[in-house]
Amino acid sequence: MIHAAKKFCGDRPAAVLTSPSEDGEILAGVMKRFEAESVRGSSNKRSTAALREMVRVVKGGTDMFITPDGPRGPRYQLQAGAVKLAQLSKCPLMPVHFTYKSAWTLKTWDGLVIPKPFTKVRVTFGELVVVERAADEATLESIREELQISMTAEAERSWEENTKN
Repeated sequence: MIHAAKKFCGDRPAAVLTSPSEDGEILAGVMKRFEAESVRGSSNKRSTAALREMVRVVKGGTDMFITPDGPRGPRYQLQAGAVKLAQLSKCPLMPVHFTYKSAWTLKTWDGLVIPKPFTKVRVTFGELVVVERAADEATLESIREELQISMTAEAERSWEENTKN
């Protein structure tokens, strides 16, 4: 993710949302090697503090990367935090989808995928999604649902393409 951001977006600073758990500490260390900042939090731990920190980071000009399904899922279910971040920071969301020609899939609740070395990676950028500052909860939920549908459709298209080849 961070490598693709550097390739397509230049040297813009990047940050990732990582869990406050021990596993998240490992990921934060890996991200540091890629010169990416980590914001520690999740939907069930430090959520308010993490959201405030992400707003600060984004308003400061850093691209924020968030895994959409949160720390406990359900798998592939977009959580509301990314939409709320776009609303509070006044910065649009950009869905990004990665597909790997060859990868390992871990036996975790989310089926974490790790691309194999030298594999081909396809990066798909979705349309920018602007969230108005004055949007009410119903509007935020509608935006979340629309993003969920488009992200799921892209994942299914990618899966079909990969299983053909």
